[in-house]
Amino acid sequence: KLYDFDPLTRSPGTFPEWAALLNLMQRQWFNRRWIVQEIALARRATIYCGDQSVTWQDFASAVALFISRHQDLRPLFQSSKGSQYHPNFLGEVEALGAKTLVDITNNLFRKSDDGVILERLLSLEALVSSLTAFEASSPHDTIYAILWLAHDAEPDSKEPAAMSEDSVMRTPVQSPQIDALPSPSPAPDEVI
Repeated sequence: KLYDFDPLTRSPGTFPEWAALLNLMQRQWFNRRWIVQEIALARRATIYCGDQSVTWQDFASAVALFISRHQDLRPLFQSSKGSQYHPNFLGEVEALGAKTLVDITNNLFRKSDDGVILERLLSLEALVSSLTAFEASSPHDTIYAILWLAHDAEPDSKEPAAMSEDSVMRTPVQSPQIDALPSPSPAPDEVI
C-alpha cells in the first residue's frame, strides 16, 4: 500500500524487514547470467526463498521502491542497533544484483499485458556489453545464457541455435572442444 510507504521508511520498528529485503537483494543468485533469461522469458515468474514466495512483479516493485527511497532509509539503518550503527550499512544500492536484474529484465522486450513477447529490443552485442555484471560458470555460457534474448537471434529457426539469416553467423550445437597444443620438440642442442 503506497500510502503506508513513507512512514515505513522512518519507523525504527521496520528495520528488521528492511534489513531482510536488503539481505535478499544481496544474494549471489541475482548475479547469475542464466537467471536473466529465466526471468525475462517467463510469462509469470515466482521467486522462492525457503518456504516463502513472491511473484517476480511484486519483487521487482519492492526493489524499485527500495532503490527509490534508499536515501530515506539510510538514517533508519544508521540509527539501528541491528546494523551496529554502521554509517554505510546499505552500501552502494545501485550496484545490487537484484536491482541490476530488475532493470535489465524490464528493458529487454516489449510484452503484451499477458506476458507474450511482442518485440525483442536489444542486439546480442548490446546484451553482452550490458550484462557484464552477471556471472556464468562456463565461458561459453556468457553467450548461450542470453542468446535467445537478442533481437538478432532466431529462436523459431528449424536449425538449433541459428543466428540471423546470414549463413556465416551460426553457433555450434555443442561447445567446441579445445585440444591441448602439443609440446614443442626440443632443439637439437638442448638437453632434456
